[in-house]
Amino acid sequence: MNKKILNSIEKLDDWLKKYDYQGYDLFDGLNSPFLRPLTFDSSLLKTLLQQVIRRFPVNLRPLVGIKRSYSLKGMGFFARGYLRLHRATGENKYKNKAKFCLDWLISHQSEGYSGACWGNHFDYQSRVFYLPKGVPTIVWVALIGHAFLDAYSFFND
Repeated sequence: MNKKILNSIEKLDDWLKKYDYQGYDLFDGLNSPFLRPLTFDSSLLKTLLQQVIRRFPVNLRPLVGIKRSYSLKGMGFFARGYLRLHRATGENKYKNKAKFCLDWLISHQSEGYSGACWGNHFDYQSRVFYLPKGVPTIVWVALIGHAFLDAYSFFND
């Protein structure tokens, strides 16, 4: 593997470790405990809040009480990336990190649904619909499902 690419990946991995795999999401604006009540449950105001937090040139999240959190989608991507790194380098540390992400995903499935499924870790408001935190989405389920399929092809487990 190209040393420059691997060095960049190691820096990203160090960042993930430093923040315990937690970060912000583009659409997590409704997680603000201070500003969310000011939307008065209006879809227009929720959309506005979400977009202001998303598009403001400075990260407002720490100022409005939005905390870094684990992303189910992110953990799916991390698992797949670590599996590919393990295949490319043969290093067991990547295999172990992939297994960590997959175990985390197993323990953080959406509750109350049939089968393994995952949704956003935040409420989401679009112009057309409202999606509460934890409601499974086909995008997340497919992405994370592929991570488990990749893992099965690697580990036969």
